[in-house]
Amino acid sequence: PAQDLAVPWQNLQAGVARAKVLAENMGLKLRIDGFMWDQGQSNFPDAVAVYKAHMGRLRVRIDELKTISGQEPEIPLLIAQIGAPIRDTGIASGPCLAQGEYVRENPPTSALLPKYWAAIDDYATVHEPPLAHQLMGQKAGNILLDILHGGYVHLHAVSATRKLRRVTVQMSEPIILNTHALADPGNYGVAFADNTGAIAISHVMAQGNTLVIDLAEDPSGVSEQVSIGCDNAKLYLASEDPGLDADAWGLGRSYGQRSCIMAANFKHFSHTTGGLLPDVAEHQRIDVTVV
Repeated sequence: PAQDLAVPWQNLQAGVARAKVLAENMGLKLRIDGFMWDQGQSNFPDAVAVYKAHMGRLRVRIDELKTISGQEPEIPLLIAQIGAPIRDTGIASGPCLAQGEYVRENPPTSALLPKYWAAIDDYATVHEPPLAHQLMGQKAGNILLDILHGGYVHLHAVSATRKLRRVTVQMSEPIILNTHALADPGNYGVAFADNTGAIAISHVMAQGNTLVIDLAEDPSGVSEQVSIGCDNAKLYLASEDPGLDADAWGLGRSYGQRSCIMAANFKHFSHTTGGLLPDVAEHQRIDVTVV
């Protein structure tokens, strides 16, 4: 959203105007039921606050489309969360984390679609393969239907507390740890750190809507955080892969940044494969309160 998209956006506006005329010629009214934002990672250096401001600008432009369509209902914004980490670090980028924050701060007219569950191949690029995009499109359609018929909240951490070596994370709904659909990157994709660095984890389990994390040692610093799906992608070296012009990180449920945390209630299924379109936890870092 930081790039100059004047011409593509004007083309989109013109397309909406043409669609309205076509609908009126058929005795119908045009309504835009949703807007999906999916991007690569060219602006990965952006800080969280900078990218959230870009999302606010995008929201304003989307609202302008209502003037063209003539509709009163809000246009839901569905954001496909960036899955590729910062190059040379392997950690979640500012835009990736900002997307989750923006959606959590702006319900119910926005929704988040983490996409690491969709790509299953050993794939070293920031762009998902075609089948992954097909599944993401199906999931997006189901999410928009949920929004139109009562609401949708993506799976995310709501709060986190620590007492001694036990960390308790409250999730937005009941969860399971699924290592069949999502390969375990270690500790189910969960990490804990303070300002002194990472703290080893001895055990992780799911209990209803609670994620329980047992630490192997006592934290000694401050600014404690739990990370979910932020630190564990596989790095492919360009020197070892002739198909790459630069080092790249793997994507998806086997090689990308991911967690094994999934909603216990299955909501959506593919109309082409019959398989589950899961609700997986967003890429997220959450502050921990010591009690």
